Amino acid sequence: ILEWISSHIKKYTALERDAFTIAIVGKPNVGKSSLVNCLVGEKRVLVSQMAGTTVDTVDVELDYEGKRYVLLDTAGLRRAANRVDDIEIISAFKSRDAISRADLVLLVVDGVEGPSNQDTKILEQIIDEHKTVLLVANKTDLGEEKMPDFRAWFQTQSEKVFHYYTDIPTVFVSALYGQGIGDMFEAIEDLKVKMNFRVSTSKLNDFFMSAIRGAPSPVFGTENVKFYYLTQTHQVPPSFIAFANHPEGV
Repeated sequence: ILEWISSHIKKYTALERDAFTIAIVGKPNVGKSSLVNCLVGEKRVLVSQMAGTTVDTVDVELDYEGKRYVLLDTAGLRRAANRVDDIEIISAFKSRDAISRADLVLLVVDGVEGPSNQDTKILEQIIDEHKTVLLVANKTDLGEEKMPDFRAWFQTQSEKVFHYYTDIPTVFVSALYGQGIGDMFEAIEDLKVKMNFRVSTSKLNDFFMSAIRGAPSPVFGTENVKFYYLTQTHQVPPSFIAFANHPEGV
């Protein structure tokens, strides 16, 4: 069934070709659909206290301050052990597909609970797809009611849970009250610029050589690994390739 779904999904619709596509992902019941409804100003997607009520991916067009976006509201991604039927499997498959279709991914987290190990699994999927990610702490209104130092606490929790990505960009919002939405779009636009960052080969290799001189050379077999140069690819977000005499030794 997964092969059939894969063959029938259109990865790029006519709507997405001239709009910036944003996938909204996260665990069930963290407020993804509420966030979409807040952004479009109407109840376009189902919101329920019951976790997992969104099964399919819902594409929503949005104009915000003269800029055009497509929002991909996805089903909550559960742990594999909790997928007990075909609907759960299809839901997770479509969420992964939404990540692959997106230009940028919003990883929505329950701000009161803070990031969890399950969120790290979702972040790993996003990174595996080479996608830009923005961490969205939802339910900030509740968090600030319970903890006066809520934002500092959340950042500390984020650094612990996402210890391999401690500088992940983060915004604080309340989908219920529309709090922090402007900050979220400022962060999105900032990331759009960074996604298309280009650097000249000469500047890149000046940096590369200074970095190499600051660390001991690795050894492969009986030889030192020698780095030659670094080049930027045409991928988005920015990616780079380093050339060396023994890349398998790096």
